[in-house]
Amino acid sequence: MPLSDATLRGILEETGLVTTENVGRVRTCKLGLLGLEEEAAWIEGHA
Repeated sequence: MPLSDATLRGILEETGLVTTENVGRVRTCKLGLLGLEEEAAWIEGHA
């Protein structure tokens, strides 16, 4: 069963990978780094 856009967006927001802002009829999604802190630390340790 495919995920809907709303479901996928909700999952990404819950994990901190994406933040969403609604202004009028415009929804703006931005990448967030909260969900990637462990991965970033691992990359720094292996660079």
